Amino acid sequence: MKDTLEKMVQAEREAESIVNEAEAEARRQVDDAQRRAAGIREEARAKAHAEAQKMMEEAVESAQDRKRQRLDEIRAQLEPLPASVPAESKQAAADLIVKAILAQE
Repeated sequence: MKDTLEKMVQAEREAESIVNEAEAEARRQVDDAQRRAAGIREEARAKAHAEAQKMMEEAVESAQDRKRQRLDEIRAQLEPLPASVPAESKQAAADLIVKAILAQE
């Protein structure tokens, strides 16, 4: 009988050890999965940030190109003014037009 009780106690200890090892392994796996998920989140955040930054830079560049194009069109329209109009007046008119355009943006 004593031998049977000792075997039962030993079996219970072994079972408890197996359960503890399984729990520890499960915790390690959960921790590892959480680290990988955090890395994936950070990578996705960085990628989204870079894409947003690129889109903003492209939008600014496009707006600047449109502004330069519009200013070139205005200058071209001012060029044919008669020679009797002083260059200072042409420049003043161009400056006023540029200020008006910039104020609209």
